[in-house]
Amino acid sequence: MAETETFRVISASSSYGVVVVVSPEDAKPGDKEAKFFLRNLNVGIKDFEPVTEDVALGYFSGIADGLGRGKKPANHFNSLKEVAEWADKANEQAMKELIRRVKES
Repeated sequence: MAETETFRVISASSSYGVVVVVSPEDAKPGDKEAKFFLRNLNVGIKDFEPVTEDVALGYFSGIADGLGRGKKPANHFNSLKEVAEWADKANEQAMKELIRRVKES
């Protein structure tokens, strides 16, 4: 029986427009079987695309400084579609919060 692929969010911007995911969920940096995926709505990447480990880890470095940090979910996901649904909801909430703050200022 084939093992089910699982995914874990390892980085998200404060707007949740940029999300980096690893599979399997328990993968560590350097693991040979680790696969990394990126969705970056800021540059028009609407679906998760495979990226190298170096690109994924770049979102923990200076690249991410201007993106802020979103709260990562504690749970894992069973598909990239599930991750996208979570990120879309989180993005919607972040935008509502931003609009609320602008209106209050």
